[in-house]
Amino acid sequence: MILQLKNLTKLFDKDNGIENVNLDIKEGEFITILGPSGCGKTTTLNLIGGFLKADSGDIVLEGRSILNLPPEKRPLSTVFQSYALFPHMNLIENVSYGVRFSRNERKKKAQGIAQEYIDIVGLSGYEKSMVGNLSGGQQQRVALARSMATKPKLLLLDEPLSNLDAGLRVKMREELKELQKKFNITMVFVTHDQEEALSLSDRIVVMDKGHVVQVDTPENIYFSPINEYIGSFIGKSNIIKNNQGEKILIRPENINIKLNQNGKYQIKSKKFMGQYTEYSIVKDDICLDVNLIGKETGSYNIGDLVDIEILHQVSI
Repeated sequence: MILQLKNLTKLFDKDNGIENVNLDIKEGEFITILGPSGCGKTTTLNLIGGFLKADSGDIVLEGRSILNLPPEKRPLSTVFQSYALFPHMNLIENVSYGVRFSRNERKKKAQGIAQEYIDIVGLSGYEKSMVGNLSGGQQQRVALARSMATKPKLLLLDEPLSNLDAGLRVKMREELKELQKKFNITMVFVTHDQEEALSLSDRIVVMDKGHVVQVDTPENIYFSPINEYIGSFIGKSNIIKNNQGEKILIRPENINIKLNQNGKYQIKSKKFMGQYTEYSIVKDDICLDVNLIGKETGSYNIGDLVDIEILHQVSI
């Protein structure tokens, strides 16, 4: 394991902070810490980076505790939500700054190293541009290049895509994952965006009220959540009771419907979403959301009676 969090605790008051967080991260993994505002994800990242002092527990990097090291002594680098670039410096000066001081390199050599990473993130030709004149996506690339150029053991990312518009976020997501895989960088990524977490991560750490609730692959988090909180928080879900009174979770895309004059369910609403059609169907006091893909599946109408086929369900 490259990083281990052991019973890590930081409480600001009884309702804010994290408590007894345990997490093992492998080298080269892309780990996402996911949860709503106030769940403790940014606190966890700041503890790893050394920007907060833990109340108790330990942070172990490659077998050595870094708990009492200041941020500048930890072989880590952070990409902040605001990017934290220097507005009075041009692009290459921003990237080479960290190289000069973290790796103790002379200015000329630092700029040579910086140029390598500027090329990697696709910003060749912008070296002399002031960062304030760059687009949001370009600034994000500068922040990535600056962090990567220091050759950290671990790269921490605090919602770095949240300031970008929707289309650019998707593009930068793809670029970030490509860089991570290409250079086998261990990344810890914090977000409240479920789609980002599912598309980027090797594993997802779901947090709630300062505690780790589930750590698993995106597929298992989505299809096999361990409780109702995770099932409801990540993606759309139908949560009902089976004949034994147990709660089960069924994703809308895991239900098929078929017309039947004597069907037990009736279509209550219909919404065309482009790639799929969203239906709401009812039976007595049960209401289910159903997502059907393809043109033909949009042919059902409000009021139609249907039967259902459940393709996958999980007990919670």
